[in-house]
Amino acid sequence: MMNPVEPEPIAEILSGMPPDQVVESYRSRKLEALSETELFRAAAHIVSQPKLELSSFRLHAPLEIMARYNLLPLVSPPDRDLARIQMVATASHYQAGGEGVSPPERVRIGRSSDAAVHLRRAVQVGDVERADALCLSLADAGGLQELLDSITDLTLRTLTGAAHTHIGLMLMTRMSSDAGHAALGLARAGVRSLAQAPGLNLKRVTTHRTLKDPETELASILRAVPVVSPRGPGMVAMMQATEEAGLPDGLLGDALLSNADEVRCESALRTACRIAALSMLEDKPEPAKYYWTHCLTLPHASWMLTRFLPGRSFAAEAAHTAATWVMAIRASHGNGNLKPMPELEHVEMDLTEALVHSPRAAASVAWFARQDERPRIEQTIATEAAIRNDAHLVKYTWACLDCAAQDPAQAPLFHAAAAYLCSIWCIEQPKDGVVRNLGEGRG
Repeated sequence: MMNPVEPEPIAEILSGMPPDQVVESYRSRKLEALSETELFRAAAHIVSQPKLELSSFRLHAPLEIMARYNLLPLVSPPDRDLARIQMVATASHYQAGGEGVSPPERVRIGRSSDAAVHLRRAVQVGDVERADALCLSLADAGGLQELLDSITDLTLRTLTGAAHTHIGLMLMTRMSSDAGHAALGLARAGVRSLAQAPGLNLKRVTTHRTLKDPETELASILRAVPVVSPRGPGMVAMMQATEEAGLPDGLLGDALLSNADEVRCESALRTACRIAALSMLEDKPEPAKYYWTHCLTLPHASWMLTRFLPGRSFAAEAAHTAATWVMAIRASHGNGNLKPMPELEHVEMDLTEALVHSPRAAASVAWFARQDERPRIEQTIATEAAIRNDAHLVKYTWACLDCAAQDPAQAPLFHAAAAYLCSIWCIEQPKDGVVRNLGEGRG
């Protein structure tokens, strides 16, 4: 057994690492001696410090760190060091880029449940610094459930932070228990975003509708979303264009909100994720690297949060928002109509070969794989994603693998979608160039 690295505290061992010397520093600081949990905690310590100005990289970094940690157990042993180096690179570039916010004043709390009540109030009135301080206090206290009880319903509706805050909360629930409060600290940036614009939310629907069979009827609705033209890029513009066109009210209304049956809500959430995966394979290919990843990661997070916040009203809200996000992204970037199943030509290749051949070849191999081949499919996809330096890729890959575990009947669909995206990156960023480009996309 390796001895722990001394004398530096684990929380500080990555600090001050030059972004252009990540590989050398990984060796010289003996980071290979750290366990995966210790390495995660060290990276989380850095990435949990919010920045004054957000960029796409800074917004995604906390989510990326957690997704990478969740993928690590699936990574093939020969590639695990490179996957760990990617986590270190994210932390190094994050620390070096942009001014951080001033440390909030510590708030003394008697019970974490009391802090949760005050946190919700601070977010709703727009008190950014107090919300940040209370979030940090909950992190120190290990109050994950209190954090979830306090703000999760608010994060489902928000358009702030590219609507990603609930993804971060979901990832926290899925971390190994030994990750400790290091994971909870990663909620700070999302909490600050919520408090900065507490009124920037999805509009409430006003039309009453019913769905007798959510799985079949919702699938038909989401496959045939009319096309709209957002005024600009980004999640807010897409959602606002969709709402201005009246699609959430006209196509869905309160059908999922008014029937808070948990079985039906589960069916609706599962359906939204299936349509999102299908979009990666059969919708317009241009936004695959980014928007089709969001099309799945947003509803997937809503779905998985219902496991930790039981209750009919929350399940209904989660189902409605999940369907709304799929609708908005497909309306903005889809082809109007999706066929019920992907149309993939059977190819005879190993997945590793198919990944560097073409996205459709990779998707085909994953789609047609036998049941006994699926563990190998998952390992290959997880490995190829984890050794590359894109947050969207690791978030999406982990979401696909998790959806496959939650919805095993559709594992071929989710594996095919992950393989499709992974192939894009394998072709654009060959493995022999990964180390040379550790800074790409991190800024």
